[in-house]
Amino acid sequence: IRGSQGRVTMSYRNKGQSAISDLKVSLTDTASLLRVQAADLGSSLAVGTTQQQVIMVECMKPAHPGPTVTFSYTDGSGNTHDNTLSMPLAMTNFNEPLNLSTDEFQKKWDMLVGGGREVSETIMSSKVTSVGQISNTLSSALKMGVVPSSPDAVLGAASLKTGTLTASNEKISIGCLVRIQLDAMSGMVSIGVRTLHPAATAGTLGIIKELLV
Repeated sequence: IRGSQGRVTMSYRNKGQSAISDLKVSLTDTASLLRVQAADLGSSLAVGTTQQQVIMVECMKPAHPGPTVTFSYTDGSGNTHDNTLSMPLAMTNFNEPLNLSTDEFQKKWDMLVGGGREVSETIMSSKVTSVGQISNTLSSALKMGVVPSSPDAVLGAASLKTGTLTASNEKISIGCLVRIQLDAMSGMVSIGVRTLHPAATAGTLGIIKELLV
């Protein structure tokens, strides 16, 4: 992924004992997160052979959940199969980390109030046992820059890149801030999210909860 754009290479291998026919791969994006362009795919797959498909994507707006992909085919006995999986793509994959000082973070945080741009929620998490885990989640899974904070809290900042254009023909970026605090004794995790767009706020919160719960 670079900026708002990404490339996914799918590899399909027939490990069965008979040829596959009527092979179809369809992507469903109920939240309209992405613009998608998929390369053509052959409809058959002989035993032991592999076929690749390149799918070009671009994040067009903040949205959650991410897309699913359905694999359909007919086996050698004439039985049809449909398998649907979540694609490894979420809104936060298109984040660009921001390096902010604590003061810079706080100033931006204080500005993002009202209009659905702020949300906070406290959850119980059995997965999280240390602030280090939260920090790693922000930096690796959410692609956020981690801001120095207190021993029991982690701050994250990013700019979500989209392919939607402004009136001046520039791609829109959305500032996203996260504050997560852990009470290690009780296992309670307090999550605060503030962004420039209500949908980005709600989507970021939803992704964080999926990762931590």
